[in-house]
Amino acid sequence: MSPPSHGYQVLRDAVLSLSLEHDFVRPLYHWRTSRPHAYHSSPLNSQNDDNASMNTITANGELFPNLKTSNGTYLYDELNGGFSVLVFTNDAISCDLQQEVKALTDQNIPIKVIALSTTECSIQGADVTYQVDKQVRAERYFTQEGSVYFVRPDHHIAGRWLNYDDHVARAAHAITKTLAPFLQRQQTVKANKQGSQCE
Repeated sequence: MSPPSHGYQVLRDAVLSLSLEHDFVRPLYHWRTSRPHAYHSSPLNSQNDDNASMNTITANGELFPNLKTSNGTYLYDELNGGFSVLVFTNDAISCDLQQEVKALTDQNIPIKVIALSTTECSIQGADVTYQVDKQVRAERYFTQEGSVYFVRPDHHIAGRWLNYDDHVARAAHAITKTLAPFLQRQQTVKANKQGSQCE
């Protein structure tokens, strides 16, 4: 849906904004040209997650479903500029997950932890907390307490776990492994820059 000119962009934005509240506008969309692309075979999709045992609607490579938060903003507004770890929990973020995320940020990986809780309390260890209805959490995201989604900067799902804090995912540092191709590329670029400076 990338507009070829400013005029197209104005028209597209008008239709999109009207469609949020007016049903008559929605038929203007064509399902084939307005649905997001799914990156099911992306090398950034996790090979160490529960993707195979979770609902295919939110499979790896699919666009993460947006959500209007309790304060009237949208979750996509928070998913900008880096990777996001979305934790569906009413409890504090585990120390292991916090340490894994810190190790990645120490390598200059832009990543933040967003808690989606059914309570109004701020979740300890999360960068930001949003309240989510329990039914929405189950029916839109197919999650349970402790489930985690790892989302790319373009809002596509790179990994998902029914319970990240179980011993398998935690011990494997599954999010870090998911980012391995990205980390390798980053190290290669850094090495090439250093090499060119020495010449």
